[in-house]
This record gives sequence, C-alpha cells and structure tokens, in this order.
Amino acid sequence: MFTTKSEGNKKYAKEYKIGLSTTPDPSILKPVDFKLGYEKAEPVMCGNRATIRGWNDTAKKNKTLVGRTIAEGHGDGYGIYVVVKENKNTLKLKVCLGIGDDWTPWGNECSINKQQALSFYLKESPFKSMGPVEA
Repeated sequence: MFTTKSEGNKKYAKEYKIGLSTTPDPSILKPVDFKLGYEKAEPVMCGNRATIRGWNDTAKKNKTLVGRTIAEGHGDGYGIYVVVKENKNTLKLKVCLGIGDDWTPWGNECSINKQQALSFYLKESPFKSMGPVEA
C-alpha cells in the first residue's frame, strides 16, 4: 500500500508507461480492451486513472482550472472530462476514456459555462466514481 495518493499515481504511471504529464491530453490515455479479460484491463485503467489524477492534482496545486476534472452523470455511471483550455466565460473540455466507465454524455469535446463549472462541477471530486488507482 502507498503512503500517499501521489506515490501510488507515480508507481502506476511508471509501471504502465503512461507518464504523469502536467499538460492534460486525453489522447495519451491507453485504450482498454475488455476482450482480453478484466485482469488485463484493470492495470491499464489504473494507469489511466493515475494520469488523470496527476493532471487534477497539478492543477489544484498550481491553482488553475486547466487540468481539473469534471464528472457528468450518464446512464449507470459517469463521463469524466478534463479542462484543456480556460477562456473568459467558458471552459473547453475533452473526454477521458480508458478508465472503465467510458461514457461521453457531452461528446468527445465540448465547452461549458465557466461559472456553472465553478459552482457545481468543480465542487465534487469525480474520483469517487472512477474507482481505485491500485489494481
């Protein structure tokens, strides 16, 4: 077990060779192939979650919205989005896939009202819906 969440994120990012990039780019997340079985999919999902958590932690530390994550409920789960650009009144988001709960309620890319995001979406942590980092 890890003593901090950050140590767990670094371990999985290193082990699954995905890196803890500070620039949020969902295209670097590895795809999950459930045809190979859950045992092989789970480590990939954990690595992807670690990368997403890394973006969120870095954004919080730097007090910026770029890199923060937003969860939007859909079906029996959530769509997880990362803020990739902050404008004066809007936030540009891209969906994060490969985490095991891959819904896209707003499509692959969208913009939302910045005030709405600040007052509603960024208050709750999406990680409770993403599952553990550790496999």
